[in-house]
Amino acid sequence: MGFLAKVRLLWHIFLHKDAPWSVKLLLLAGFFYLIFPLDVIPDHIVLAGWVDDVALAILMYILALKYTPEKLISKILDHKKHRDEQQKDRPQ
Repeated sequence: MGFLAKVRLLWHIFLHKDAPWSVKLLLLAGFFYLIFPLDVIPDHIVLAGWVDDVALAILMYILALKYTPEKLISKILDHKKHRDEQQKDRPQ
């Protein structure tokens, strides 16, 4: 699964009504940390400043998948697969 597919999966988990509130809060807090200009390690410190952002994004992804029920993740992925197949079958 590519980077954009992972971001889309997290987005769909965040928007889904059956997703645990704790996962939604985790994703929201992680998103705000990534866009907020103050970091644990400032971004103007080349390379080291980005390490905390990348580590947080990876940790956020792992924890979100760990605490989201597998049935919900499967439901989201199946819906995406079905939607992609429908778009593929449409004439352009």
